[in-house]
Amino acid sequence: MPRKRTNKKGLKRTVIVEIIVDKRIHDVLLSIANILAMAYNEINYMRRRLFFDKKLTPEAMRQTYNEVYRKYADEYKTADGHCLLGSDTLQAVLNLSDDNWRAFFMLLKEKEVLPSWFEVNPPGYSKSGKRRIPFIRLKSRQWELSGDTIIIKGVPAFGLRAVLKIKGGVHWSGERGELMLRYDIDGKKWYAYMQFYGTEKLYSDGWRTVPLPLPGSGIAGIDLGVNNLFAVYSITSDGRHVSALFNGRPLKSIWFYWKHKISMLQSLLSGLRTSRRFRLMHRKAKMQMKNYIDRQIRKLYRWLREHGIGTVLVGLPHDIVHREGNEFTERIWMYGYTLKRLKEVAEEEGIEIRFIPESYTSSTCPLHGRDCGKRILRGLFKCTKLGKVFNADLTAAYNILARGISITPSPRKRDRGNGLKTQPEAESKKCGSKPPRSGGNSRPLRRGGGQFVESIYHHKQLRF
Repeated sequence: MPRKRTNKKGLKRTVIVEIIVDKRIHDVLLSIANILAMAYNEINYMRRRLFFDKKLTPEAMRQTYNEVYRKYADEYKTADGHCLLGSDTLQAVLNLSDDNWRAFFMLLKEKEVLPSWFEVNPPGYSKSGKRRIPFIRLKSRQWELSGDTIIIKGVPAFGLRAVLKIKGGVHWSGERGELMLRYDIDGKKWYAYMQFYGTEKLYSDGWRTVPLPLPGSGIAGIDLGVNNLFAVYSITSDGRHVSALFNGRPLKSIWFYWKHKISMLQSLLSGLRTSRRFRLMHRKAKMQMKNYIDRQIRKLYRWLREHGIGTVLVGLPHDIVHREGNEFTERIWMYGYTLKRLKEVAEEEGIEIRFIPESYTSSTCPLHGRDCGKRILRGLFKCTKLGKVFNADLTAAYNILARGISITPSPRKRDRGNGLKTQPEAESKKCGSKPPRSGGNSRPLRRGGGQFVESIYHHKQLRF
């Protein structure tokens, strides 16, 4: 039967670690995981048939659950009549099907408000191509973490208890959730997906309670991009205007490096559309890109905390892949993953995050509104009334901030020129040079210039 839901305190997080196994443990895990994957695929097959025949009712859901449970519990028994797979284990796998179908029906109810391109499909099967993906799902009371080992209980096929050694650290502590053991059929490795409702997290200076205390009352607007992964314009607690740019160009370097390697391999294996090596290359490229995004997000929130920012407004690039789909937005940017991580890290840092529509923010003059200004070259915006040139990403970040709060622009009366303002690069302490002076007739720098500059309103600005 479907399980009862419990309210657990803490931030829901999943820690993924590799399991170190020998041949004997691998064979035992694989045999059990294949049986459980078969049970999951079978119950989904039965429910899909009923759904397409318009006969899938709550009563039919319960019947399919009981039918599959009895079948596998009776077929795989120990000598004393107990379920070899473990009653809790089999229930956890069938509950996964219940969760997926429940989410599917919720999406069906909201289909009218979803984008036209969004396809709502019933839950599928645990497979990749024509290959079944083996997995084991355990309830919270069936496992515990002790140092660098996972102790599994309540699965007769493992004996009284099984001890699995893991590779990697666990940086979350709190109430345990469910555990999934999944076999990577391409990498030929076992991975453990440990769910925690975290109340403590391991930082460089030790364990700290999360969420962290509110850093301050400042507010910031953040624009997402490719060349500049994050453009930040903020107003600190003491009223200072501070801005920064976080570099996103290494994402392009990672992608084009692996794209070249994959194309070279494809030229040698002409006619072969996919292979294990291709899939591993794509996975490695994606993992490296995600790792870079994670590091930049951590840098971003450290910067926000240092400046006492307690609220961030993030520009939401709504439906950009389908409106402006290209290699950069589909392969490199990974803005869906970026938005997800921004929200998760904000929860840990105790910072409020809100998403604001970003339409026309980079083409709206921060001084005079929509009736002034135009984009010139790439990454630059010109105010046509004053003749000033601004960084387009910072302009977007300012306008995102202005949509969330009321800001009255007040540029200085004495015009010092703004050529250098369009290309912020690094802190003067890091680059070892003094902040340059900008004369009244200074020209905009070409893209790529490395200078310490001020923000679009003559306020301090950094680039990471």
